[in-house]
Amino acid sequence: MRLILSQAWKELWAEKKFALLFLVNLSLGLSGLVSMEAFRDSLKKSLDENAQSLLGADIAVTGRRAFTPAENALNEKIRAEAESEAELAETFSMLRTPAASRLVMLKGISPLYPLRGELELASGAKVGLGQGPGLKPGEAWVDPELARTLKLAPGETFSLGAKQFIVKDFVEMDPTQGFRGLALSGRIFLSLEDLKATGLLKNESTASYSRLFRMKAATNLRERAKAWGRAYADPGIKVSAAGDAADESGRLLLYLGDFLGLSALVALFLSSLGSAYLFRTWLVRRSRTFALHQVLGLPFLNAAAVPGVQALLLAIGAVPLSLLFGLAELNALSRLVASLSPVEVVATLSLDSALVALGVASIGTIFLSLPFLWSLKSLYPKDLLGGKLPETGLRPAAAALFLLPAVFLYGLAVYEAQSLRTAGLFIAALFIALLFFLLTGALLLFALGRLAASAKFAPWPVRQGLLQLSRKGFTSLSAFVALALGALLLNLLPQLRAGLGGELGDAGGTGRLPSFFLFDIQEEQLAPVEAALEKLGLKLENQSPMVRARLISVNKSSYEKDPGAAGFRTREEEMDARFRNRGFNLSYAKGFNEAESLAEGRPFSGAGAAPELSVEERFAERLKLKIGDRLLFDVQGVEVEGTIVNLRKVRWTSFRPNFFVIFSEGALEGAPKIFLGSLPELGAEKKEAVQGMLAEQFPNVSAVDVRATVNRGLALADRMRWALNLMSGISLFAGIVVLFSIAFRQAELRRWDMNLLKILGAGAAELRAQVLFEFGVLALVASTFGAVLSLGMAWAFSKFFFDGAFRADWPPLIFSVLGCTLLALLVAAAGARAVWRRNPAELLQEQGL
Repeated sequence: MRLILSQAWKELWAEKKFALLFLVNLSLGLSGLVSMEAFRDSLKKSLDENAQSLLGADIAVTGRRAFTPAENALNEKIRAEAESEAELAETFSMLRTPAASRLVMLKGISPLYPLRGELELASGAKVGLGQGPGLKPGEAWVDPELARTLKLAPGETFSLGAKQFIVKDFVEMDPTQGFRGLALSGRIFLSLEDLKATGLLKNESTASYSRLFRMKAATNLRERAKAWGRAYADPGIKVSAAGDAADESGRLLLYLGDFLGLSALVALFLSSLGSAYLFRTWLVRRSRTFALHQVLGLPFLNAAAVPGVQALLLAIGAVPLSLLFGLAELNALSRLVASLSPVEVVATLSLDSALVALGVASIGTIFLSLPFLWSLKSLYPKDLLGGKLPETGLRPAAAALFLLPAVFLYGLAVYEAQSLRTAGLFIAALFIALLFFLLTGALLLFALGRLAASAKFAPWPVRQGLLQLSRKGFTSLSAFVALALGALLLNLLPQLRAGLGGELGDAGGTGRLPSFFLFDIQEEQLAPVEAALEKLGLKLENQSPMVRARLISVNKSSYEKDPGAAGFRTREEEMDARFRNRGFNLSYAKGFNEAESLAEGRPFSGAGAAPELSVEERFAERLKLKIGDRLLFDVQGVEVEGTIVNLRKVRWTSFRPNFFVIFSEGALEGAPKIFLGSLPELGAEKKEAVQGMLAEQFPNVSAVDVRATVNRGLALADRMRWALNLMSGISLFAGIVVLFSIAFRQAELRRWDMNLLKILGAGAAELRAQVLFEFGVLALVASTFGAVLSLGMAWAFSKFFFDGAFRADWPPLIFSVLGCTLLALLVAAAGARAVWRRNPAELLQEQGL
């Protein structure tokens, strides 16, 4: 073993350029995984450290309605185990001041709130566990941004429902705020008694009620929360431990990390492609040394161990460099994390990220080198010594060994995405893209070869460039695939953003969005609200009743809450559990609205038929429901059963009142309900008039500014896209490094040919033109095909996930193709420069001529 290590090290030291190229290739691909592992570790650590502050307690019991006597009895049992308790109620309302009218979230808090963590006020005071200045009757703490919008200064008064309030202070930091960026409105803190006195907490209002508990130090919070959660019959009553709240608050960032990790796998794949090319050319170059070792009596396995150990040494050596690159990428991501995270995240490299890099580098390199090493077994030493080099590809047995790195890549995808389905889709998409590029690349090379044969009168650099592309099949295909995949990933995100923006009606969109989405219209308020809107020349559109219910059984089988299994859970299992552990908002209708379409089954039978159900198709998939299933609901004490007769598609981006489950007419009309509706696109003056009217006459009716909400969502998507573009850029850079490696190695391998051409009269300018034409054509076609496939994938994504019309964004597409081509030309020139500038006499001297 010592002899093998010694020989491997000596050969690597003698070939520093090869070693350096291999290190850079592999470390660049590993760096994305390193930064993503560190990102997730840092985020999870920060969330865990701040879990209790995010919840404001150790355990919380939350429902979307007031607790029943039986539920309050259970709450009291938890209180008996706790050290202290606080209460919280939240609801929406319209608030009007002389400056403006806006939707606000009201938080009614009891004196001890929060039990964990602190509220920081603008005056410098800190409030928590009964410490600091409490809220006295008639006082309010206001979100600073909301105060600026409404021009509320300390000491000024405003009205909410039946009560007047004075602005006492501003809340600069609320640790329970959770994920930033998509809040519907600013917050106002009131005492719980004051909120009840406003009259805004009506029976059917959209509100949240919480009992918060500070537990004794030795309590296992997650276990106690699960145990108490099973005691509540209504799935809509949620018992959360502090750790659950932390997971909920950081979920979107964790999802972002998952998809960034998949993007990093593309960079790893590209760098692996480059490393595989380098390793193969390295084997070809040292094949005579390999044969000599066997002639001298070294067994095949020992002889093959030398290049295998070299690959492993290089893989291990790439880890420190990947940590350095990963740290730079992590620092770039810190800005995004700081603007979105509910807690302060100190992003640092961890031991786990270093171990992941070491494991992936070592195992991946072993798996990747095995097919090439095994291919040497079919060649005899006398052939290798005679100059027969392994240029003809891989035999079936050796090619089959590529299944090992493929399976390993799928395992990494599952680890990164935390989802079997997403990982499968990712690998399938990558395989489809790879197959597409391999086929188009092969056809391109064949066509170029035919063109070179027929283009007898073309300039010499053009003919030679075409011939070199067609003759070096493996090399040209490697460069083509690397550049095409990089261009695909770089263009995919802008095209998705353009399609989503067009569907949501942003700048340049169709303006289909409603101006306001109204909710919490009480049944007795519907006619007065319609009359008030008519006075403003408006009509309440898309009126939809909403009835709260609890699912009791499916096909006579009891519908149980998900208890929350321990151990690893995929993202799909987490999502299914969240859907299972929720109450239901039901509606009833005669048929479909404009945002709905029949996916499977038949329409409702009509009046007089037994209650029938229409279920949104993806919701049915998550809950494993199908046509013909009978669902029994508890509608506020009354049991109502219906049969699923159809599954429907819903275009959620329409921002109409849409529901997962809809009854046919005749089943729910007598149930307590609220109404939802929307208003069409309005001018700024009319919007202010509507908000002012609602705040003055119907303060419990909430109006969400749809356009402002969409713009915040798109701005958030743009911030996340910055992080995804970073990973896309790394992937493209990995492809460029592959191209540089290929250009450099090809120049080295063809140095004799190039210098012979010089001797025969070819000038450096002609050789340079040949190389630039060769790689320029390759880069232009590869980046074009990558851009074209990005359009196809963006179209498929838009249709599958958003059911919306696809809209291409051409300028970024064109600039990316031109930019990739120009960059490839510069890189190819840099890789081959040393050879075409070399004096032919030096080469002749090397050969002893």
